[in-house]
Amino acid sequence: MWIAERCMMDEDREKKLMDIRSYRWWWLFAGAVGGMGISAYMAWNGGLLKLYNDIPSLFGYLSVALIIYKVKVRFVNRFFEWASVFSYELYLIHMLVYAVSAYTISLYVPVAVRLTISFLFAYLVSWVYKKIINELLIKLKI
Repeated sequence: MWIAERCMMDEDREKKLMDIRSYRWWWLFAGAVGGMGISAYMAWNGGLLKLYNDIPSLFGYLSVALIIYKVKVRFVNRFFEWASVFSYELYLIHMLVYAVSAYTISLYVPVAVRLTISFLFAYLVSWVYKKIINELLIKLKI
């Protein structure tokens, strides 16, 4: 969405699209609730359903991202722009980080604290992972 905003040529059209009052928010809320709800149902019931929860997750997370972007809280949008640099690495390691933190500190801290620690640690580890991969690519000249 950040790239799309910068690529739009017609300023009046951009202002109209980005105006909070003229937007149909219920589509985004329905997509967020529906996508995340179906994805959660499929993940909790496991089995074959768990293999195909990517499409509902895509709609749910995309809707949430669009809502966040449309609200235009500057520091939140900047955070997501920053995190987009290493989002693939975050995708690759987030469950590993959660599993390790759940195993190591599950008996000692409440769930909310564990999730917060996992969230912060996942961002830190994925950022470091991205830096290591970049350094290896530079050294190997790929």
